[in-house]
Formats: sequence, C-alpha cells, structure tokens
Amino acid sequence: METVEVPGAGTLVIVDGELPSDEEWGQIQKYGWTVNVLSLPGRSDNLDPLRPYFGFVERLAINSSSVTHLDGLVEMPHLHVLAIGGAVHSMIDGRKLVNLEEFDGPVESFEGITDLPGLRRLGLDWPRKAIDQIGAPLETLRIRQPKGSFHLPLLSHPRRLNLLRLQSARLVDLTDLEPFQNLEELVLDGCRSVVGSGVLLKLRNLKRVVLDDCPDIEDWRQLLQLNGVETMVVGRNPFTQSFRDAAVELSQSEWSFPPGAKYLPVPNGGVRKEYLVHPGLAHARTVPDEASETMPWEDALTDEWQKMSDRDKRARWDVFLGGLFSWALAEGVDEIVQDGLHRPVRASELVTSRPGDPSLKDITLLAKGVTVLEIPGDLDEGVYVISTSPFR
Repeated sequence: METVEVPGAGTLVIVDGELPSDEEWGQIQKYGWTVNVLSLPGRSDNLDPLRPYFGFVERLAINSSSVTHLDGLVEMPHLHVLAIGGAVHSMIDGRKLVNLEEFDGPVESFEGITDLPGLRRLGLDWPRKAIDQIGAPLETLRIRQPKGSFHLPLLSHPRRLNLLRLQSARLVDLTDLEPFQNLEELVLDGCRSVVGSGVLLKLRNLKRVVLDDCPDIEDWRQLLQLNGVETMVVGRNPFTQSFRDAAVELSQSEWSFPPGAKYLPVPNGGVRKEYLVHPGLAHARTVPDEASETMPWEDALTDEWQKMSDRDKRARWDVFLGGLFSWALAEGVDEIVQDGLHRPVRASELVTSRPGDPSLKDITLLAKGVTVLEIPGDLDEGVYVISTSPFR
C-alpha cells in the first residue's frame, strides 16, 4: 500500500490499479486516511471494484481520467470528505450524501449538494454556471472562477462563514462580503482587480488577510486602517515603498511582505488598462468595463468567426498571436512566468511559436516586472493585454 503525507491533508492512500488488502483497509478506517483513486482494477470507469470496501471509506479523493461514473458514492455510509479532480459523467443525487461535511468538485454533477445540512466546507473550481444560493451552513468556502466578474453566491447562513478563499478572478467586488460578519480569514489568490476594499474595515471579526498576486486593488491606502488584522502580501501588488514602511510600523495590525512580493509601478507614468483580445472580436474590449457578466464577450464574436472551420480558426490564431508577440517584444518583454516559475524570454521562442505550444500555454509576459500579456491554457478564453495606451 502506497501512502503519501500531504501537509494540511494528512495521509493519502494511493489506489492506482490495485486495491489495498483487507488488513490495509482496516488501517485506513482506523486512522481516517484519505483514499486517493487514480485508477481501479480492470480500468473500471465506475466504483464497482471498491464496492466490498464502501463501508471503510470516510475520506475519498478521485483524481482520475478513467473513473468518471460515480453513482456508487451514495452507497458509502460513512463518507465525510469528498474531493473530485476529474470529470464526472453521471448525475448524482447529492442529497443522499447525508454524512458529507466537506466537498470539493463539480457541484453541477451533484444535485442538491450545496444544500446539505451537514456540509461545512465547500470548494468550487470553474463552475460551469453561476450558483445563486448555497443553503448549507458553510464555515469554509473556496471559489476559483477565472472568467469575467466574480460571482459570489448568496449564503443562507452568512454568519457561519469564517474562511473565504477567492482564486483567479478577473474582478472581485469585496462589498459582497459585508454579510459575513464573523469572517476571520480572507484569502485573495491571483485576483486581477479588487474593488470595494473598504468593506474589510466593517468586518469586526477579521483576523487574517492574504493578498497573493493581486496587482490592482482599488483604494488600497485605506487598508492601513485595519485594526487587529494580520495581513500578508505575496507576489504582485500595488503597495508603494512608503505604504510598506508605514504598514510595518503599525501597532494595531501586523503586515508582512515576504521577499517575493513585487510592487508593480505604473509604467511611463501612465494608467494601466486591461484589454481582452481575440481574433473573433471586431475590436479589443476593456476589462472589466465591457467584458462583464451582463455583456459576455463571447456573444460579440463575429459571424465570420462563428462560421469558420477549426482549421481556419487555428490559422487565424497563428497570425493573431504573431502580431501580439511582436507588439510585446516592442514593449520590452524580458520575462515569462509559467507555473509560478520565472525565466528569461527569447525573441525566437515567441516568433516561432504556434497556437497550442506547451511552452506558451497559461503564461504571463513581463516587461521589467510589469505584466503586459496573459495567455491562458485555453485560447477560447481570450488573451489579456495590459497597456498604458489604447489597444485595438
């Protein structure tokens, strides 16, 4: 039996084509270990090979491209924690998971799961449609939503929430947090634009704030008024040196700026604007003004683009990216960030690139530490340009 110790998650038992023995299942149940399924015997696409051991499973993670039919979950009587990192090809009655306390996965495949009375911790990754309301009395909520403005569901029990983590959003409006009067910790991770930061001064129970790679924060100077809050700033941020000096001298709050925290100055004294560009759009769209929930940019793709074959679209992307990379090189791009790693940019690497090249998927291009271009892993999401002059 292969086990892995994961900080914050405990012991994971790796199931990859071979099941633990009866004796090992006893250990799993005794110590409350998490069963992490990568694949099952016979390349099964469902949970039937686990059926004799359903009663032993309390914590289950399914990170598999092959195990996608998960109807058997509702037959696990002691399942408390469930995390799903792959696709789900069956609709499951989530209301039958009566003992579930923690769920991380595609809620759209689990009917009613967000209203379970025992659910305390919920993680949502790229929900395919907006979730308007959550009935469960959540204590912890994590949402990753990279497209458009951030949509925060209405919680039926807002005063129960004490930890909120928002990830990869283009625009986050913190005024939506005002109902969470018992919130103790807020983590903003990779959120491009943050507005409404003044509401944090109204959250009297707030104890910790983490700003991780949040380069644009509206009215950030007022955060000096936070009282009794530990604030950690990681990665890109808008805080000037004078602000940092003032923050670390505060007696009522604790601020920390690890060495990796990088202040982003406004280049050339101009005002940075973000644009969403796509070969199927007639012109660039400013973010967040136009690319919003109320006016989806996908609806503005031209009829010509909609009628193109996939082959013609790839050819158009090829030309389009070539133009973008030429512009970026003229802007002085000198660094690429991919998977959190920084490396020098080579002009030949950009000039000879093609759509779908692994080395140019989900990357950020920097010029003297300032972001000028962001290319997602899926080009259908559009490309983001950050410029001090109008971009067309």
